[in-house]
Amino acid sequence: MENQIDDEEEDDFYYEEYIDFLREEEWENSIAYQQMLKKMPENWHPVKVVNFRHATLNEMREWLKDNCQAKYKEDGFSSGCSYHVAILFEKPIDAILFKLRWS
Repeated sequence: MENQIDDEEEDDFYYEEYIDFLREEEWENSIAYQQMLKKMPENWHPVKVVNFRHATLNEMREWLKDNCQAKYKEDGFSSGCSYHVAILFEKPIDAILFKLRWS
């Protein structure tokens, strides 16, 4: 069949989708992101918080406290003229659930 893809191509596709789901390429290329990675615990998973206000951030903090199975921490940083927040997760499942809830 001409539209059939092999298992390896399919695995690559889903891996790329997973990476795209958790991260944003533009963010990963920023200096602020690279600095955050240097101080982040090894094998943790960062998720960029987008479109937030102070009240939304407080709701996210409550959700984190009530729903995370493992350790997490908030990392605030400035890049250019804007302020960003990332949540760093010890377990990938917490990162995925957070992204599903707050994206």
